[in-house]
Amino acid sequence: MEQRPLLKIQPKPTDKALEIVAFAALVALWLFVCYLYTKMPQTVPTHFNGAGKADGFGDKESTFIAPAIVTVLFIGLTFLQRKPHWYNYLSEITSENAEKQYTIGVKMLRVLKLALVIVFGLIEFSSYKVATGDAEALGKWLLPMVFGLVFIPIFYFLIQFSKNQ
Repeated sequence: MEQRPLLKIQPKPTDKALEIVAFAALVALWLFVCYLYTKMPQTVPTHFNGAGKADGFGDKESTFIAPAIVTVLFIGLTFLQRKPHWYNYLSEITSENAEKQYTIGVKMLRVLKLALVIVFGLIEFSSYKVATGDAEALGKWLLPMVFGLVFIPIFYFLIQFSKNQ
């Protein structure tokens, strides 16, 4: 295994702002789910088919699963931000390009943390609408939005990695 430089990437103001917004969104998601919990029926949809129709149901306590999952992901990605030398990169990491590549990698994780919290929030909101009868299905917009929120940043940062080899 190649020996990569160990660098501490200093956050820029935009990085700090991303962290604050992502953390605030995570807290807002938990508050939102706690609020929705009081308004949900006892049985809620827990799974949806490809058409967005509910095909699995469970107790309303299951609404806390998604925020728990995104919280674990958030903590894991926060930990990984401190270890950019562990990441896989498109090019060999040298002492000349390490700082730039590490900076791009850490920023990508920051953006993905925010995107994941937004995605899980959208899913929770859509599930609530179905559970309360305000909607029959998740909606045709949800899946493209989820893919866009996750994959557009990934493709953007892959381009940044290749430009800054």
